[in-house]
Amino acid sequence: MTDTQQTKRKSFSACWSDQLGEAIKAASTEPYPAECHYRSEDFESFEHAINQGIDSHLEAVVYTQSVGTCGRCRIVIEPQTVHVLVRRLLESGEDNDASLASSICETLGIELV
Repeated sequence: MTDTQQTKRKSFSACWSDQLGEAIKAASTEPYPAECHYRSEDFESFEHAINQGIDSHLEAVVYTQSVGTCGRCRIVIEPQTVHVLVRRLLESGEDNDASLASSICETLGIELV
């Protein structure tokens, strides 16, 4: 991370807030790609966060697919709903979900403390 990126990093509480949601929306300008091992803790966190709620499916997931023969899965989320994914992960109360939300935020230049 460059010095410029470090100074632009915003810090928020690791609890969901409207301000955090707005910062994620502002930072999410491109589809968000993620890769994880199929049936890993991260995969299960993504799966649970995507397939919940009133809509029972986070519609902005562009696709999921297997990657090669190593059991990896690629997930791509449209930028306008990355904040929904992070909110669902933070509100789940699971440690791995919170860690995944923090990692997503970090790639967007947002630090959860």
